[in-house]
Amino acid sequence: MRTGRIPVLSGVQQGKATTLRKYVALLALIAYFTLLSFIVYMAYNSANREEFDRTMQLFTTTAGILGGVVGAIVGFYFREEKYS
Repeated sequence: MRTGRIPVLSGVQQGKATTLRKYVALLALIAYFTLLSFIVYMAYNSANREEFDRTMQLFTTTAGILGGVVGAIVGFYFREEKYS
């Protein structure tokens, strides 16, 4: 085995699987930014300062939790694209 190359993962087919990973990564990004945009919209239209603070706390929590998941999905997709 050569050094510096990542072996092809067993059970991962090239071709259709690569296209599927591309669309899953794209869907994850769109859903992530749509959800965060909706939370920002709710914060912008909040009635008072307390509601705004709660909504922004929801934003930071959601961005932190889902950011890791979306980052892992996108990172897996681009890692595969780079070494394919």
